[in-house]
Amino acid sequence: MKKIAISFVILALAIAIFTAGAYATTTPAGKVTISGFAPTIADVMVWNEHGADANITMETGQTGAVVTANATVTDYDGGADITGASATLYLTGSDSESDNANNHTSDSDCVITNGTGDYNKTVTCSFTIGYMAMPGTWTANITATDGTHSASDATANRDVSILLAFDVLDSTIEFGDMAPGTNSTDPANVTIQNLGNLVLGTTYKGDDYTCDVGSIDVNNTRYSANTGNYDSMSSNVLNATATKDTGFSLAVSSGTNITDQEFFTILTPSSGAVGACNNTVTIAATA
Repeated sequence: MKKIAISFVILALAIAIFTAGAYATTTPAGKVTISGFAPTIADVMVWNEHGADANITMETGQTGAVVTANATVTDYDGGADITGASATLYLTGSDSESDNANNHTSDSDCVITNGTGDYNKTVTCSFTIGYMAMPGTWTANITATDGTHSASDATANRDVSILLAFDVLDSTIEFGDMAPGTNSTDPANVTIQNLGNLVLGTTYKGDDYTCDVGSIDVNNTRYSANTGNYDSMSSNVLNATATKDTGFSLAVSSGTNITDQEFFTILTPSSGAVGACNNTVTIAATA
């Protein structure tokens, strides 16, 4: 009887030890998926006709300088998650939020192409700015979205150069037929157009008129930013030295070409000049 009882106890103890050991070695795996990343932008670069990161040089007669901004957009949900990009190019410090010819332009649909790796895309945005673009530092701001999460943006700055330029839309200052010893009661005029990004001033100089017979002294011509007669233009007498008309000031155009007129009068000599008389008047731009 004693031997049987001892064997039973040992068997029961072995079963208990075996069962406890099986639960002690269970190892479940942990798992978490991290997503929902907003896109980020880096390496914004501004290009123009002079190359990458060069300042934007405006040129006389230029209908528009093409400026390109590109950047690398990264989205750790995958590059395919990037759904759109837009950009603005504006004069730093200006308060305009809408496109205009002087200080703000935009690209609402930038081009998205494949970048390096699984998470990156290249965004390219294009702008055209005309000669009316104000000089100073301009900022390119690129914004990217992924359709689900927040947008991200980044900027780069470039300078737009000063452009002082204009055009005279008339080739002749025509006084018409006049009798000897008279002055022009109705002034002739030329139309001047601002083709730059600065407020335009003008200087004037000329030479003596050469006639079929004889000549007319250049000092017999007067000019003014305001219409009038010969007597009222006494403050601006044309001569061989370039002289500024302080009354003439032409604003920068803002989408529509801005023009203004300069007026001229002449006194014909009572003798010594016969027939057609011609000279050259030189008009120059000044700030």
